[in-house]
Amino acid sequence: MPKRKYEFDPNPLSTHARVARLVGGNKTVLDIGCAGGYIGAQLAQAGCTVDGIDLDSLEPGNRKAYRKFWKADVEKLSVKGKYDVVILADILEHLREPGALLKKLGANLKAGGHLVVSIPNVANWKTRLHLLSGNWRYRETGILDRTHLKFYTRASARALLESNGYKIEHEEWTGFLGSAWMWPSLLAFQFIFKAAKV
Repeated sequence: MPKRKYEFDPNPLSTHARVARLVGGNKTVLDIGCAGGYIGAQLAQAGCTVDGIDLDSLEPGNRKAYRKFWKADVEKLSVKGKYDVVILADILEHLREPGALLKKLGANLKAGGHLVVSIPNVANWKTRLHLLSGNWRYRETGILDRTHLKFYTRASARALLESNGYKIEHEEWTGFLGSAWMWPSLLAFQFIFKAAKV
């Protein structure tokens, strides 16, 4: 299977733009599951110092945005150092033991630091409709990405963070025609959390 091409989505309502906004500028950042480095490149332009971890290589044009980069399995790697922000953008659902990683990452947060997490909503209306019709088909991207090992609803995503030592300080979501604010558990495609270590 060819390597996916990742690009930053500048739409202010996109997950990428929301994650970058929640990180802010002039921070030290650990970008876990950084794919081609598209979010890190945006953060570097905002004055952040960014380190990254991914199983794949960074896109050549984004390499200079990262101070350090480890091509590694984050579940097997122990990173030294403290960060203002740890990004987990669309990565927890790919892991065998996401809770164990969350517990370990507490040691990498500076005092007052936080996680920024995005995670797909398996209870989205479209997935529910497919399931109601007896259809559960994995795809190349999206909520039913064939590389996802775990699936989360709003409640179970919150519980994952809270049960592993974090307090959710802010939550938002991407959704169907901007209407997810009405019924996020049903209409949201992704949940985005900012969480601090308890």
